Amino acid sequence: EIRENGTYCYRAIDNYNNISEATCVTYSNLDTSKPVVRVNTNGYTEGEWTKDSVTLTVESVTLNVGETKYYYSEDGATWLPYSGAVVVNEETGLDGKTYYFKAISAAGVESDVVETLVRRDITAPAGEINSSANGWNEFLNTVTFGLFFNETKNFEVEATDDLSGLDHIEYLVSSAAFDSKESALSAEGWETTTGPVAINPEGDFILYFKLIDRAGNVAVINTDGIALDTTKALIQGYVDAGHTYPLEEGETYYLTQKLLVSDNRALGEVKVNGVATTETLINLSPNATYHVVATDRAGNVSEITIHNLRQTHPRRSRAKTRRNPRKRRRPRGGRRKSNHRRFSLRLRNPSRKNRRP
Repeated sequence: EIRENGTYCYRAIDNYNNISEATCVTYSNLDTSKPVVRVNTNGYTEGEWTKDSVTLTVESVTLNVGETKYYYSEDGATWLPYSGAVVVNEETGLDGKTYYFKAISAAGVESDVVETLVRRDITAPAGEINSSANGWNEFLNTVTFGLFFNETKNFEVEATDDLSGLDHIEYLVSSAAFDSKESALSAEGWETTTGPVAINPEGDFILYFKLIDRAGNVAVINTDGIALDTTKALIQGYVDAGHTYPLEEGETYYLTQKLLVSDNRALGEVKVNGVATTETLINLSPNATYHVVATDRAGNVSEITIHNLRQTHPRRSRAKTRRNPRKRRRPRGGRRKSNHRRFSLRLRNPSRKNRRP
């Protein structure tokens, strides 16, 4: 058996020791070396999860005579000619997908089979934000501030990823809405969280969560606009020309104008003596008691009870300490002074001529 290249000569000798002439044969294309295959993953770490396409190329690390042909298989049994790179574009299973490669030299010598495991996940995680009775599970690029609360709120995220698994969660508190996921992702201020996120009053905000799986897929979900408000509605006395002054519980006032009810964010319901009203400027009647309850949309409650007596100047607020400014005081020890003078007129009879009386 000839295994190496070279010139080989042979001759024949019969039983009578007759020797033929030597015949020489030269072999220059003999190849008994087993090809050694190496798989190039082109930057991908074998067995790790990725969201990107994976390109696999093969090469031989041995020098064989003639053309070496390469083959690949996705099941280890059915072999297909390798004519270029094997590109993994599809999503693999939970256990990944194994690709098999081998080479056969021109001399027919077959290499050992080389395996490469690829794990690819192109599906972003899913999640839901929960707080009290509210929930959000998608990215909202149109946000309205319709939720009001008067206490610290906790926001919790339940996130799942069926393939590569959830890696971590980040959150961002913003006072303005982002019009796209890309603008939200590029914003600064994201922080990693491992539990509920607590937001303290006071302020308007939108809470964004970034869900990231082990393959690098990212989902962004956010709440609707939320207002945290702990400031109660304000109930004041109101005077023409826009002037206001504070009122005190249980006091008696001489009011001829109105009560003004206002809130720094969103006023909800106003009740006067148990009757709901849509008015924020409340007319007052004389000699009446008013119990006013104002509730804003966050649930903060303000209430006051006042007594209104006879009508007088609106700036005079307390009956016991202030007098009616329209009533003038008499000077001591005499009659009331007047700015008018008294005159006496005497009429004469025209028939009587200049007679003296």
